[in-house]
Amino acid sequence: MNYFRKIVAVAKQRSDFTFLVGPESLMLDAIAAGGHGGVHRGANICPGLIVTLYEAALNGKETAALQEQLRSLGWIYSIGSNPVSSAVKAIKCSLSVLGICSDRMSQPFTAFTAHERAQVERIIGSIIQQRAVVGR
Repeated sequence: MNYFRKIVAVAKQRSDFTFLVGPESLMLDAIAAGGHGGVHRGANICPGLIVTLYEAALNGKETAALQEQLRSLGWIYSIGSNPVSSAVKAIKCSLSVLGICSDRMSQPFTAFTAHERAQVERIIGSIIQQRAVVGR
């Protein structure tokens, strides 16, 4: 974020530049530093959460409950034994849990095990329940 802040400060003179971050966990810091948002893997799974958090940050509204949901979502990326493929598997599995597509993977990847899928189901279920409670 230090480098991001420096770049944003130097390039504020360029209205044709857009500054985005990748990790959704950095979106609020990026917006506070003058960034414009991000390209987040979690937007594939919970686009409404990402948009609501982005809009709250832009409008100076409370974001704590939304940030907690985002932190919960982040746990899916740590499931699995291979850090290289875990994020891809987590997204694919999450989309399957949500009924959007199957969790079938192209080789050399394989879908999560039943135990790993159950972990994803718990996390996604918790986020859905939290979003229903806060009305978003």
